[in-house]
Amino acid sequence: LKKRFPKVPVVALTASADKVTQNDILQRLELVKPRVFISSFNRPNIHYYIQPKKNVFGQILEYIKKHREDSGIIYALSRASTEDIAGRLHEAVIKAAYYHAGMDAAERSRVQDAFLRDEYRVIVATIAFGMGIDKSNVRFVIHHDVSKNIEGYYQETGRAGRDGLKSDAILFYSPGDIIKLKKFAMIDNNPQQSAISMKKLELMQEYCEGDGCRRQFLMEYFGEPFPAYCGSCDYCLSSLEEKDATLDAQKLLSAVSRTGERYGAGYIIDFLRGSASEKINPAHKELKTYGIGKELKKEEWQWMVQQLLRNKFLSITNDQYATLKLNEKSWQILKGESQIKLVMKKEKAQIGEHDEPEFEQGLLRELKNLRADIADREHVPAYAIVADNTLIELATYLPQKFDELKHITGFGDYKIGKYGAGFLEVIRRHANEQNLESKMHFKKPKKERKESSEKPAANSTQRTTFTMFSEGMDV
Repeated sequence: LKKRFPKVPVVALTASADKVTQNDILQRLELVKPRVFISSFNRPNIHYYIQPKKNVFGQILEYIKKHREDSGIIYALSRASTEDIAGRLHEAVIKAAYYHAGMDAAERSRVQDAFLRDEYRVIVATIAFGMGIDKSNVRFVIHHDVSKNIEGYYQETGRAGRDGLKSDAILFYSPGDIIKLKKFAMIDNNPQQSAISMKKLELMQEYCEGDGCRRQFLMEYFGEPFPAYCGSCDYCLSSLEEKDATLDAQKLLSAVSRTGERYGAGYIIDFLRGSASEKINPAHKELKTYGIGKELKKEEWQWMVQQLLRNKFLSITNDQYATLKLNEKSWQILKGESQIKLVMKKEKAQIGEHDEPEFEQGLLRELKNLRADIADREHVPAYAIVADNTLIELATYLPQKFDELKHITGFGDYKIGKYGAGFLEVIRRHANEQNLESKMHFKKPKKERKESSEKPAANSTQRTTFTMFSEGMDV
């Protein structure tokens, strides 16, 4: 098309391309000296959490029960997993449905529309779901399984919080998921593409296991500088301490050495903690280092391994066995020629540990019910009536008059005339029952758009220019 119509202007758009992909687009479309516009990749209202993959369904259910009024998406890698998770949520009386490419088009469309209308609170889906979704009030995106690359993860988490309100992106991580995905990363008869997929998967693993700000990692992946503290991810919200980890590191590295550098992290940790499991080689149970790490929890040793790998004090093979290997820096620690200090997590930040706006919870539920009724009558998604941030402002500032509604975000003259009376009636009734008064005097004025009639009159040179243009002269 581009060669057939060489004079037609071309615009190339992408939601989340890294630098390599951006350059690839420019080259393959043969764009000559194009103007490139890149907005910030930062979504400051999204809080990022990575949780260990233990009792995942239990953690998901507990989270959703605390956020029953919220809409969310759960991503899983397999179609079977989406059906299983949705079924278990349904049994727990959660309005949930599954969505994947194996369903017929009519059923997929029905589920998608029901989610937009808030008939389903939670959709459990493969990555097939979301490309056409423009639901502004998705409050959480949960990854039951790790994503194949940062771009996919970023796009999927970006379906939360499009209305600008605080939202959560939660990923449940296990190193075992990476091993499974490595098999899918290999593309037959295409070593170049296989290498790219493997590299992207390694970066996804580095993101999950890293000991730094999640947001900084994401921003710098897309080429955008960002400080080392965001204050809204599990790492930055955790209580951290630096400690001399030389002795523990020597124990771990010694275990790797004495077992012949033939095992992965799981085996070495079980060996250090003196596991009685049959998988531990009987000969290894006779070694002096067997069981010398009982004082540390399994999670603490996992954290130790991750940081040693990240700081190049330990190596790992790039195959399905992910075997731990010693390197030159490892031997410096073992011989006492080098010390190591690591940042250790004292207490991991829990999902949702942040301040919420002070609003009337009961009133917010009533307002959401009213909005749902209106949306049902008009056959449109609930957020098309008014957005969640509008309802939160109503439940916070308790406007009592039509004039006060003008100062609420999302209420212009049209919506005040159409919906104002209904919302004011609910607010007034709640305020009377709870003996509450309007708090509009605390409300900061919203930025008003200037109407065209309010624009300053054209000056003489502008009028002259317009006249000349009207007479057919070119710019």
